[in-house]
Amino acid sequence: MLPGEREIAERRSAGGGLTTPEFALLLAHTKISAGEEVLASGLPDDPYLRRVLVAYFPVQLRSAFARPMESHRLRREIITTAAVNEMIDTSGTTFLFRLIEETGASVPNLTRAWLVAREVFDMPAFWAQVEELEGQVSLAAQITLLLEGRKLTERTARWLLHNRRPPFDIQATVGFFADGVRAVRFGLPKLLTGRDLSGFEERRDSYLALGVPAELAERVAAMVPTYSAFDIVQVASAAGRPIEETAEVYFDLADRLQITRLRDRITALPREDRWSTMARAALRDDLYAAHALLTQDVLGVSASGIPMTPEERLATWQSRNEAAVSMARHMLAEIWESERFTFTTLSVALRAIRTLVSASSLPEA
Repeated sequence: MLPGEREIAERRSAGGGLTTPEFALLLAHTKISAGEEVLASGLPDDPYLRRVLVAYFPVQLRSAFARPMESHRLRREIITTAAVNEMIDTSGTTFLFRLIEETGASVPNLTRAWLVAREVFDMPAFWAQVEELEGQVSLAAQITLLLEGRKLTERTARWLLHNRRPPFDIQATVGFFADGVRAVRFGLPKLLTGRDLSGFEERRDSYLALGVPAELAERVAAMVPTYSAFDIVQVASAAGRPIEETAEVYFDLADRLQITRLRDRITALPREDRWSTMARAALRDDLYAAHALLTQDVLGVSASGIPMTPEERLATWQSRNEAAVSMARHMLAEIWESERFTFTTLSVALRAIRTLVSASSLPEA
């Protein structure tokens, strides 16, 4: 049995925690609870999950008996078990609890969002690459890589729940994002500038120092800017612009308006309890949303068919919003000079970025 609140409090005061068998029990309870909710929903009947059913059986049976599998009496149970087990194993026992608190989404809809992230970022191939490093790098190095992948899928799932009305069709959502996200992924790091580029290089070099192969080190180092891929794809679609052009403007804005610097400060905020953790996540998500809206505004300053470099487009946008840009830069400069990076000051900094969005949406005289 799991320890009660009193015993947990005693262990905490003594600097202890759960034992390995207790963690195993907690993992099992999490999977059982999530599986019951998913099975009671319509998620196992989503056509996309047919591949999960087929993959459950040995390779020799998949082609010869693919059609009879559809009528298997445990079809829904097999799909549910396979999907939930993989999600909990790779995302952790607290994943569902935390995102339910943050988004209010149901377990089936959270699972749906996670499945989209898994497919779009080709996470099974990534997990396999990390597993193949066993014996070549330390266990700590493998865990570091896996945690970066976990952050990518978690933030993407959160993005989907904030930006798509569930229950959304898994295959249609994957189809909308997959090619664009792939273009952003393979365009990195050439698309990055300033702090984004230096951050990428520092992360890559740190993974290389752990003995991680160069290709995998670059993939994991690029996961932080890849968080923005869904925003970039959505903005490109709304603006009717190519993915590469949209990504160039997005990352150029991040450097010129010091959005990356602000994001890094928000990420560094302390997570002393669940409330500070949720407040930090909300600030970060709001900044990403404002960044996406600014990118769309900047893309819209040129008439269709007139080629402009990101620099020219940004200069045109700045000239149209000179007062707001000047005020935002002045406010951000004060915050940087104060070197007081708290929830209060960073909320004010985020407000300055939002002001730019508001100014861009005002009609011209």
